Amino acid sequence: MRMKHNKKRNVAFVYEALIREATGAVIQKKEAHKLKILSILKEFFSKDKILAKELRTYKAIYETDSVNKDVANKIVQEAKKEYLKLDKEELFREQTNLINTINSELSPQIYNNFIPNYKDLATIHQIFSSSTSIKSRVILEESIAKNISMNRGSGKPMQTVDNLTMKAFLKKYNKKYGKLLEEQKTLLNYFITSFDDKGTSLKIFLNDEITRLRGELQETKKREDILKDERVTNKIDLVLETLNSYGQREIDRSMLQQILKIQNLVGDLKQNVIND
Repeated sequence: MRMKHNKKRNVAFVYEALIREATGAVIQKKEAHKLKILSILKEFFSKDKILAKELRTYKAIYETDSVNKDVANKIVQEAKKEYLKLDKEELFREQTNLINTINSELSPQIYNNFIPNYKDLATIHQIFSSSTSIKSRVILEESIAKNISMNRGSGKPMQTVDNLTMKAFLKKYNKKYGKLLEEQKTLLNYFITSFDDKGTSLKIFLNDEITRLRGELQETKKREDILKDERVTNKIDLVLETLNSYGQREIDRSMLQQILKIQNLVGDLKQNVIND
């Protein structure tokens, strides 16, 4: 079931994207950028602001975990009731103001930030939307209730990586692809240490790295030698699709290996080399 989702009007997505941007600014010591984001968060998400009230209806659902199915269904229904009480004209107006503020004071690139639970946020947005058909809404509500009734913390965790496992992985990878690039070493380092902070540092790094890889590939497509090679442009388009899909995926080893390969591809393209 595929429905159109306007993520700029999804208050939970925009909020999470701003939080991720602020976290990145702190780590990269971009003080002015951090203060600007915090100012926007305060302006639009203070306790009594309508966007804060809307955000609470989303959080009631996506921050719930490990409850039984009946409770999960009740939470979804109560969240819908609270959402329906909100003034829709005021809500739309404030969403528009937030979008315009982000575009003018920050950057539209904020909407490209990697949000691991993007799929859940999109589903909740569709549940709340009046344009979603009754049948679709019921199916989506059943899906989200099932999701929050499971222990997502133990559903598909990234398994702990010990030194022997990582050495074996690196040996196999080096044999097949050659020496690791610096950005690959950085990615693997974040992956190995991600269990110390529940993956926060890894997610922040991936957000920046995926944005970088996407930008590198888009710039590469503009080169004359690349434009003349349909095989290469098609491959780049497929890789860009893969990168864009990561916003709807949880981080796992499969995703890690794909990104390592994409890092190799970008490195090869810089040297005018392309492999099948």
